[in-house]
Amino acid sequence: MWVVALVVGLFALSLIVPTYNAISPRSDQVRATSNCRQIISALKLYAGDHGGAYPDSDPSQPETANDAFRLLVQQDLIQDERIFGCPISPFNGDNNIGTAPDYTEAVAPNENHWMLVAGLNEKSDPGAPIVFENALSTTLPLTWDTANAGKPVRGRTWRGGKIVVGLNDNSVSVIKLSKKPTPVLNLPPGTRILDIETAP
Repeated sequence: MWVVALVVGLFALSLIVPTYNAISPRSDQVRATSNCRQIISALKLYAGDHGGAYPDSDPSQPETANDAFRLLVQQDLIQDERIFGCPISPFNGDNNIGTAPDYTEAVAPNENHWMLVAGLNEKSDPGAPIVFENALSTTLPLTWDTANAGKPVRGRTWRGGKIVVGLNDNSVSVIKLSKKPTPVLNLPPGTRILDIETAP
């Protein structure tokens, strides 16, 4: 009798595991889009207190996306730096942000997954990409590593050559890089991209 129960149990498990494997990447993408949306919301709150400008315009002249996002923590707009991470990424925060007022430990090297387009403000084109998953470099046109899709490496895509992109109108979506037109692939020449900060 127990043999029959074991066989039935193993059969049921064989049905569940493929389903879990199919659901898990989608669940990770949902978390990624949620993080991106929270970042954009914080940028909008920052802009509301700074004449419509985003943190890249701060007099401190942030050189990286990490620097710009740290200002969101310093302004008490974000208390949990883990929103700057992403599932299946080597760049995730430990939620040690340091102490007020400087929060020097916030969004440290290797604790931010997202790039930021500099020079935009609250009134810029609503369809302009503003926050997106890290590319291989900031050189235009931006490129991602589709060969390492779903692996925790810099510039990776999701399976199917997809990345999460947030636009200036607060919308966030998972886009396929091969689909035309893709605004994040068609950024105007001279667009400044704030890179992620990494360390060995």
